Parts: sequence; C-alpha cells; structure tokens
Amino acid sequence: LWAAVAKRKTTRTHYLTLNTYEVDVEVTRGERGLGVGLTVDNIVVEMEPGGSFARAGDRIRVNDKIVAIDGTPLRGRMLKDVVVPRDKHVVTLVFCREASQPAAPREAGARELPPAAHSRMKLREYTATVKRRDGSAGFTLDPTNVVLEVEPASDAAGLLRPGDKVVEVDGVLLEHTRFGEVAEPGRPAHKLRFVRLKPSKRKGGGADEDDDDESVASTPRGDGPGGRKRPERVRFREVTLSKNSPEDRLGVVFHKVTDGYDLRAFARPEEGTLPVIKRVDEGLMGWNAGLRADDVVLAVNGLSDMNNYQVVEMIRTLHGQITFLVAPAPKQPVEGGSFNGSAARELALPRPVGCSRVS
Repeated sequence: LWAAVAKRKTTRTHYLTLNTYEVDVEVTRGERGLGVGLTVDNIVVEMEPGGSFARAGDRIRVNDKIVAIDGTPLRGRMLKDVVVPRDKHVVTLVFCREASQPAAPREAGARELPPAAHSRMKLREYTATVKRRDGSAGFTLDPTNVVLEVEPASDAAGLLRPGDKVVEVDGVLLEHTRFGEVAEPGRPAHKLRFVRLKPSKRKGGGADEDDDDESVASTPRGDGPGGRKRPERVRFREVTLSKNSPEDRLGVVFHKVTDGYDLRAFARPEEGTLPVIKRVDEGLMGWNAGLRADDVVLAVNGLSDMNNYQVVEMIRTLHGQITFLVAPAPKQPVEGGSFNGSAARELALPRPVGCSRVS
C-alpha cells in the first residue's frame, strides 16, 4: 500500500514568512444586509455579487478575517451576534501576505501588525493523483478548500487528511475559487496540489507526525524532590464517531469558563476559552464513542486552535465521520485541597450555523 502511495504522491517542504495587516473598510448596508458568507470564526468565504462587501472592491477579499465591526471587537463571537444594523459600517479586517509576494494596493491604507509566533510556518507541500470512484472524489472540502473529511474506502484515503488545504487542481490555482467550480466531475482522476502544516513538538503539548498515536505531554502536578512539582504524563487520544445527519445529538455539554482546571499544558486559542467538556450524557453518541467529562477537545477533524463556541458550532453542523483529538484536563487544586467547581457554568449554545450569512 505505502509503495503505491509513494508512487502517486510527491513531497517537498518549504517555509513561508507571513506579513500580517489590519485595515478598516467602510461598507454601506444594502437591502439584503451585508451580503457576506462567513465561517464560525468570521473568515470571509463568499461575497454576494453587488452586495455591500462586494462593492468594497479589492479592499475585502475571500479569506480575510473580520476582527471588529464599528469599533467593537468580536473576541471569539460571531459577527451576526455582534453587528447592530445601520446604514454604514466600519469593518476591521486582518489579512496576510507571503513576504516574497508583491505588495497589494490595499496595503497602502493598512496597519502592519507585529510578527506573530506563527508568522514563519513550515509547510509540507504534496502533489498527488486521486481517482474518482462512482463519480465521487472521496473527500469533502469547506468553502476555503480545506479538507473536512475523507471517505475511508476512497482513493483519497492515505493521501489527504482533514485540515489539508487544496491549492491547485488539474493545473488550475484555486486562490479565490472553490474546488467544485474547477474540477470537472466527468474526469476519472484529478491531479491535486495541497499543503499541510508540518507538525512539530511544541512546548506543553502536541506531537510530531511520526509519533505514536498516544502522545504525551507534561503538566506540572505532584510533589517531587525538594518540594518541586513533578510532571504528570497526560495522554492524548483520538475519539471517532459517525453522525448520520446534523440533527443527531452527541449529548455533550461544554464549560463556559474553565477557571477550575490547570490548562497550562495545552496551547490556548487566539480568542475565547479552551473547549473543556462539562458533561456527557450516557447512552448518547458522544458517550458511546468515548468522550468524557473533563476532556479538552484539541482538534476536530484535524482542525485545531478553536475555542469552545467554535467547537460547538462545528460538531453541531458536521455529519459523517468526526474525529476528536482529546486529553483529560487536570483539576486546579484550591485551598484545602478540594476542587472549586462554582466557577464552571454551562455553555449557552449559539444558534447552529456552519457557514453563516450575515444580514
């Protein structure tokens, strides 16, 4: 099997240095609202022709991230839950440009942000040929051409993974185009170029691609010699389940705040709270698959760095096979040695939406 995969897939590793910019754009509300489609973390995936965002021209592009509207930061909330309708809005966007690419005109009015820890990324780029079976390519993409799921019995299995981003199909760059608009359904096979962030050991969690399935991180708990804290090994595990439809219930409730946990061993999302499970209803799908209270959800179908609201939205709208990367969250000791659970409140779930349209 792996010999066959090696013949069909070639690899090269390279680095990208990203420059990040923030810009304010004024948009005029139309009769049908703002006319923009967003992901749960407010990334632009589509603009209605002739709509408010489309009329802004090159100042707003697909894959830009909205971080504030009318001076109000979103801070992990969805735009539709923050925006107050008015005739004109000032939208604050963040966008990136690869440092070796020529500057775009919109950068003239933008503020360059300080380099982030992830501004230099190590990417693994793949070229592979995927055959269709019964007319199906065997994988599902989101509106930005990121792989959400791969059918186990398809030709894409063993080549693509959830979280991979398809950037070219049959020699056509996808830049601002969806896969389905370019790939001809009648073709027996497609030549894909896709990229994957190369995993690496990270401080306080994460694992290399070649590590065992059960990866280990350390969290400072337990007394060692001289009163020093002895690291306790935390086990990461994968939990996979299948949803027949988005209406199927997992029976999982998340904490709204996580003050009662020691989460120093885990990377935090850019905004919001780590998704820690408060309760799993016995007998329902989540329990039967192996999800448990006090688990931290670190990734869903390969997508990581999400806060509790984003994870809730994702698992409510996904169907088919869903794979969670989880680890138990240690309780935070309090005075007297007991756990203070008074700070843990049940998460008030927002309305279910996958790719939201803001009106």
